[in-house]
Amino acid sequence: MAIPDQLSVVGIHDVDLMQYLRPAVTAVRMPMYQLGRAGVEALYDLIAGQPSEGGVITDPEPEPELVIRDSATALTRIPD
Repeated sequence: MAIPDQLSVVGIHDVDLMQYLRPAVTAVRMPMYQLGRAGVEALYDLIAGQPSEGGVITDPEPEPELVIRDSATALTRIPD
């Protein structure tokens, strides 16, 4: 398959390596510090016997960001 001509590839959790691959991989850059903090807080709540929200981030700051590179292209038509 030809990427991105026949198939777009989008990764999650943008890492430095993605920009050096060929084609460079389009990715969603996530707020990793905030995700880690929410996970630790949820674990702390569970250890303390308190109800937990499960590490869900309802108001991420910064928001996830789409980093557009060479592995994805705009949809020109909806396949049949």
